[in-house]
Amino acid sequence: MMTFVNVFRSCSQDTCTVLFVMSDVVKQLREAQPQLENIYYWQDNPGCYHYGTTIVGAELISQQHGVSVRQMDFCDSQAG
Repeated sequence: MMTFVNVFRSCSQDTCTVLFVMSDVVKQLREAQPQLENIYYWQDNPGCYHYGTTIVGAELISQQHGVSVRQMDFCDSQAG
């Protein structure tokens, strides 16, 4: 198990923030596990996670770091 922490003094949970965190985590994963080939995302369901921009951005991040996004799952725990 690995835990990644991103600390922000102040920010809103929008697409830009989500993509920054995703990119940082993928970068750290690749550094820790250079053999990593596939990424699977499982996210709770705030609106900014399933915007088209975030989905396309996740693919661009994967290309930048040399991995493949195999799946993106969205869970809406607050709505049951």
